[in-house]
Amino acid sequence: VSAGDPLPYIPEHQWQALTGLESGPWALHLSANYVAEVCVRSSCGEFERTEESLTFDLAAHVVIGESTRLFGRIENLADETWMMSRHPYGARPNKSRTLSFGINLDF
Repeated sequence: VSAGDPLPYIPEHQWQALTGLESGPWALHLSANYVAEVCVRSSCGEFERTEESLTFDLAAHVVIGESTRLFGRIENLADETWMMSRHPYGARPNKSRTLSFGINLDF
């Protein structure tokens, strides 16, 4: 390790942008998440970097009663694959397309 070496797994740039539509009981939101490549070790040799990534997520909900709301979310909408880590024991991908849904009940 030398003075000026990068900190492992700390990206120089990352951002998130979110846009959405809401009308009455409905809401729909699209988010974009960017993470720059990072070094996985302070030395940061040829095979010691991850890949930059740009992921889109989609979320929606609808209110169906005074205390009930249905929701759903799709993460990694395009099902893109990037190498997000190299430790332990080799390259590791990001999360693949994931669908979650449910119901919120307020008491």
